[in-house]
Amino acid sequence: MKWVASLFVFLLAFNARAEVDFMGLKLGAPIASVPECAYVSASYNQRTYLGFDAGPCWRSGAMRPTEELSKAKVFKVFYSAPKDKKPEGIKWTQVLVVDGKVAGILATTDGAIHKDELLALLLEKYGSPSTGAPARNSEELRQRRLDRLKVAREGRTFVENVEWLNLGGTGIRVTFTAVEKKSGYGSIEVFTPTGDDHISVVKPLEPTF
Repeated sequence: MKWVASLFVFLLAFNARAEVDFMGLKLGAPIASVPECAYVSASYNQRTYLGFDAGPCWRSGAMRPTEELSKAKVFKVFYSAPKDKKPEGIKWTQVLVVDGKVAGILATTDGAIHKDELLALLLEKYGSPSTGAPARNSEELRQRRLDRLKVAREGRTFVENVEWLNLGGTGIRVTFTAVEKKSGYGSIEVFTPTGDDHISVVKPLEPTF
């Protein structure tokens, strides 16, 4: 019976690796498993969406008919998370879809305003990061402050990244950037290796609709 117990443990471990999610959206899941946000038809087969708060749901860009998405191999949509899954500080979220599946999630944050709270949530959800972990003692914290001062004197912007690599053995990468260099916003990236190959499709820009 030992092999039965070993198989059970393996299956549990496999399922744990296979299901990485962010704000209620699973990486690798078919985008069709999430409904489109409520809309009314508009001209040229485009959508006029009826709000963007009651998730989970997704919406296409205002200038692209949703019907075209079914023909595309790689595209992006905007995602509305359930209210109980969306932490304060998340401004908007884009989802990269490759071959009909969720390959990446890019959430834009409000930068320095909620960076500490968001980092704490990520640490609680994903555990110890691969790089950029919080300072472990006063000396390490002091050195980081000196690094920030040095960067400021050189006229550069200090960007603090925290990364989880190969999360749970899935190859999935999670990157938290507290404050982007120019925009003043921050970002959270959750990407599969396939998603990283197409990351240029999604950009941290505010939707214009």
